[in-house]
Amino acid sequence: MRPLILAAFALALSAVMRPAGASAEDDLVHITSRVTYDARLDQGPVRVLWDLSFKNNDPATSEPGSAGTVLFYENVTVPVLKGASGVSAVSSSGAVLDVALEEVGRGPTMSARVTFDQRVFFGETYDLHLGYELADVRMPSLLVSPTYVYLPVIAGGDEATVTVSHPSGDGWSVSLEAGECAQDGTTFSCSGEDSGFLAAVLEVSRPDAVATLPFELTLREKTINVSLSYFTGEEGTAQHLRELATAGLPVIEERYGLAYLGERSISISQGGRAAVLGYEGLTTCGLTGECQVVVSPAADDVTFLHELAHLWSQIYAGRWLSEGFAQMIAEEAAEAMPEGLVQSRPEEREPATLDLRLDEWGSVSSLIGAKESERQRESAGYDLSVRFLYQLRFEVGSDALKRTNAAIATGVPADSRRYLDVLEETSGKRLDDLFARSVFPDSFKPTLNTRRQARDRFDEVTRRTAEAGLSEDVPNAIRKSIEAWQFEAAFAALDDADQKLGEYEALRRALDVLTQRSESAGLKLPSTIAEEVRTWEFPSARLMFADAAQALEAYVEAEARLGDPRSVWERFGMLGKDPEKDLQRAAAVFAGGDFESAKDHANRARDAIDDASGTAFRRLLILALLLGLMAAGIAASAWFSRRREAEIY
Repeated sequence: MRPLILAAFALALSAVMRPAGASAEDDLVHITSRVTYDARLDQGPVRVLWDLSFKNNDPATSEPGSAGTVLFYENVTVPVLKGASGVSAVSSSGAVLDVALEEVGRGPTMSARVTFDQRVFFGETYDLHLGYELADVRMPSLLVSPTYVYLPVIAGGDEATVTVSHPSGDGWSVSLEAGECAQDGTTFSCSGEDSGFLAAVLEVSRPDAVATLPFELTLREKTINVSLSYFTGEEGTAQHLRELATAGLPVIEERYGLAYLGERSISISQGGRAAVLGYEGLTTCGLTGECQVVVSPAADDVTFLHELAHLWSQIYAGRWLSEGFAQMIAEEAAEAMPEGLVQSRPEEREPATLDLRLDEWGSVSSLIGAKESERQRESAGYDLSVRFLYQLRFEVGSDALKRTNAAIATGVPADSRRYLDVLEETSGKRLDDLFARSVFPDSFKPTLNTRRQARDRFDEVTRRTAEAGLSEDVPNAIRKSIEAWQFEAAFAALDDADQKLGEYEALRRALDVLTQRSESAGLKLPSTIAEEVRTWEFPSARLMFADAAQALEAYVEAEARLGDPRSVWERFGMLGKDPEKDLQRAAAVFAGGDFESAKDHANRARDAIDDASGTAFRRLLILALLLGLMAAGIAASAWFSRRREAEIY
């Protein structure tokens, strides 16, 4: 949405041969006016009538009694709304007066210089009547059609009274909002010194007098069905809006850098001030993604593109992001349109004079009946937001802005903090100083400093992690805390990461030595230890390292003993044992990471070798025992045999 911007309206008074040193503050002329605006559309076009009284208080214009320079006033300039037809003026005596029209600037008014039919000297008063009609007029901030009127109610002079007439029957909607003058119903009173006044803003419409124009347009990933509702009599404007939407939406989509995320149907309609909350337009999207665009019939083409650009605004949570992007992209799209398609543009922005940080702009609220200070704040917010985005585009480039939009579209809508984070990561540039000056309040600077410290330390931890080949799990966990702006938790995690990175160096050196020793022994160190280190599981890696070292020592020792020369006696003791097979099993389970079993197999092989002599002795002892038992058995058998023979005989 954008606030409706009305140009400054002034009543310019001019005189011939004004005495030197004279100024408006001297009240050399005093002008009183009564202005009537008849906007009863059910009775014809809008009619405007000025009754103006010009009193000369300038003593320098006294008619001299002798020869010399004669000073007098002979004309006055009255502001007339552009598009006026039948402009005419007569004096109070009925004399037809000459009226010269001159357009000044791009605002909705032009100058009507009325030349008096007589010279006006000091103390004299000159009265005149000026009138004109407005029918089928269309320009920014001024529109008159058979079913819709939006016009500034202009007055002027030192004292002015304005009366407004409008339809009162059923079916008509009327909004009459006071400007710079005191309001009493449909009458406004203004006063000042040779001043022009925006007395009020008048809107008259027939909400039930509407027609619909359906059409389709194609975007990157989908075809959109559009329903365009417009006031009866605005057929030409409706066709123009259709052309603008058809050509403009694909350009807007490209400038945002992401495909349209909404539903396949869009509703566009013309609406009065109540429908757009006093702005020039209003775009809303429901929870289901269905969007509705409402624009004032008096809005210019760039404003219409601005409202279309808001169809992408759901990716932003910050108002300045939503409005700033909508305006910047609308202006870019207008420049990219085919020549002649964009027929009306807003007045050039005046730099905001209000010191406003964008995060303190505030939420959207109705401008109908708003105070002047509230309007100034709104205008400042719109101006500063788009200027800041142009500055960001200069700093990082359009491509970085597009990639940032695409990135934030995958998560929650971006507020100022998230947008800063993603834009810095996308562009690779530090932008917190810019945001500190334009977006965040001064009270937020300590938080930004803390954020910068956390991010700098995080970048260093990320770099060291990558160089070490460690898993990104720890940096990613820290990143989540930083992205959530939970810096206390982030600093604690950074401290822990720094400590572990220091421990990693010692672990890596020890692991290199262990790997080399394992390879020298013909063993393959499994990847489990390195994986535990890579994933920052240093305590379990140390335990595995100790187990592996013990298994390696047992294996090396057993292998060395296996190669020692053995006597016949020792070979006898090793009959039936296979220490080589035990070592092979030890190597296999070592490679599989079962260091305890590897150590057991290695120890079994070593024990078999070390106990060969003892085993041989035990075996000999057993053999002797067996032989002894056999001899004893034979002797016993012989004894029993002899005894039996003796008993027989």
